[in-house]
Amino acid sequence: GYHGIYHKMSPKHLGLYIQEFSRRHNIRSMDTYDQMRTFVRAMTGKRLKYRELVADNGMPNCTGSGK
Repeated sequence: GYHGIYHKMSPKHLGLYIQEFSRRHNIRSMDTYDQMRTFVRAMTGKRLKYRELVADNGMPNCTGSGK
């Protein structure tokens, strides 16, 4: 997943990457419809603002300014 999807993984979000790959692994035997339904159910009521996503991500080349 690291080479195929992400090009940089920040230490700040490492736990989220692990949760995502774990979730994908755990639902791999479901059909596509059930996978999508599970995905939508899990994201209901959750929100991640861009500002929070890029702020102080632990990467040396990031200023945290969102640019």
